[in-house]
Amino acid sequence: MVKAAPATSGFHGELEPPCIVLICSSEYEKVHAPLLREIFASQPILFYAVGPGCESWEDAMDWLCVALDYTGEVPGAFVVTTCHPDEALDEAIEFAGRWAQLAEPPGLLKVMHQNRCLNLRECIALGRFRAHEKFKSLLSRTS
Repeated sequence: MVKAAPATSGFHGELEPPCIVLICSSEYEKVHAPLLREIFASQPILFYAVGPGCESWEDAMDWLCVALDYTGEVPGAFVVTTCHPDEALDEAIEFAGRWAQLAEPPGLLKVMHQNRCLNLRECIALGRFRAHEKFKSLLSRTS
């Protein structure tokens, strides 16, 4: 049974709600359900899937919300979702970072691969993201 996390705790016990950027490398499959449910339970203010197969991940999150609401398990289950299969990762992170900064209250930016969680420093080390000055505060909060 999936329950939304209490309003005062987010992803891995953090206080701010996260904006999730999920780096996809393949289509969503039922084996990924635990990860999707963990992401939902973190009460994200944005679920942004990017990369090959990301459309199926966005659809899966939308259907998870519909199912949780329909069954009454989480009435009103809702997450803003978007997917961009051909967008560069740094563009996805920049968009989600701006979304996190503009949210009330401001959220955290979480970057995940469908197979494991990454932080922004790991993305920079992998050469997948340019460190922008405007995200220095996010870097310090997510490492």
